[in-house]
Order: sequence, then C-alpha cells, then structure tokens
Amino acid sequence: MEWLRINHPELESHSVIERDWIWIRGGRGSSLFTGITGSLKAFGFRAKKTGSHELSDGTDAVWYHSCQGAWRPGGKWKRRGGANPSKTEELSKSAALKLANLL
Repeated sequence: MEWLRINHPELESHSVIERDWIWIRGGRGSSLFTGITGSLKAFGFRAKKTGSHELSDGTDAVWYHSCQGAWRPGGKWKRRGGANPSKTEELSKSAALKLANLL
C-alpha cells in the first residue's frame, strides 16, 4: 500500500486489502489504469487472466499483488520418477513466474 501511496496516489483510494492480497478496484478497460500498467507489473502487480475478482464489498477488481511480496520459488526442485529421481534442477525465474501465474 505504501508503494501505491508514493507512486500512484490516485489508486490508493481504489485499493482494498483482502487476506494476503491487495486488490485494485476496476475492470480491464478502466481508464484508471491507462499508462501505468507497466509500472504496476514492474512492482509485482498482476492482472487476473480471465474475468474479475469479486471483493467482499461487491465491487470487482482485476489487478492484484501479494502482501507477502512476489512469490518466486527458489532453491532446488526434486524431480519425481524418471531415470535418476535424486537429481535436482534449478527452476528459472521465468518458469517460476509462469508457475505462480497458474496458481
């Protein structure tokens, strides 16, 4: 919320904290997001791929961010099965982001 207050004060009044997420009220075509989507994405906000999220107050939101920070799994992931299941592989940042967007 602090980042929104500093960088996009016009969005602060449209923002809602719901559990571990910050949602910004507004639909995909909203003029509120014109010209700032790049800035939101760079900070870690994401747009819901399809539809919108209904907030507890009945309004809809598309843009969201985790209050816990961007989720990027680190470390090693174990392969299950295959020729050598004890081998591990590093998950690239792009693969981690794709995985996070699927969740």
